[in-house]
Amino acid sequence: MGDSNAGQYSDGLLPGVGDGQYNLVLATANGCPLVDVDIETRGQVNEACAGYVTGALNWLRTQQPRLVLLGAANEAIASSDVVLHDPQSGQTATTPSDKAKLWAAGLRRVIYSVEASGHRAAIIGTIPHFTNGDGGWWNLDQCTFLRLASDQSSCAQEVSVQSERLRQGRALASERSVARGASVSLLDLTRLICPENICSTLRGGNWIYRDGLHLSVRTSYSLRGVLSEFVADVLAQPSMAGRSNAVPRVGATAPEVGAESS
Repeated sequence: MGDSNAGQYSDGLLPGVGDGQYNLVLATANGCPLVDVDIETRGQVNEACAGYVTGALNWLRTQQPRLVLLGAANEAIASSDVVLHDPQSGQTATTPSDKAKLWAAGLRRVIYSVEASGHRAAIIGTIPHFTNGDGGWWNLDQCTFLRLASDQSSCAQEVSVQSERLRQGRALASERSVARGASVSLLDLTRLICPENICSTLRGGNWIYRDGLHLSVRTSYSLRGVLSEFVADVLAQPSMAGRSNAVPRVGATAPEVGAESS
């Protein structure tokens, strides 16, 4: 559950369904992390995302116990275009450090709500991303067909793990602190995606990323063993269900649940 950074793992998780290891429900929403914060971009609060959070948590209250895997791009923390609001305290955050605190509090409340509904929660950590140098994200669509056909490596991009960890520092720290404080598992895929501490959109003639924020279908599928093992490990742990804290947002309708395209 979460935004498209959660949905990108569907191709890696689906083989477990075919093997009879588990059933899979994808309940993601593009651009909407499952975090209890209101996201304002250029003066406009994203009401659809607020509704997604409310509806998703209410829907989980009606379901039999499940493992809920949470994933998000977490780029709102660093973005200068985004302001975050805490719907519980009324606080507003405009700086990256303040937004990281609100984000962590909102993620923590979601985890406690998930567990209070009888489920287990786990986090798939934020992966390195690729910017295009103009404030946007790298995308193959920006590469001409002629250039791609003659030398696809010229369309690729690389970034060191160290530099990306510095850029994403507050988001990664928020994830780690929440996972540690809430005693939930956190899966960090960086070393698998970026061997030898270098992240590349193209490796060995295969596209590792489909755009600056998402892995390719091929890469997601290649992670099937790691994802399956992570699911099994989390399910083998003692349940924390029933723990409660400030439970966010109530009273909305359930979300539409369906497979998000990759």
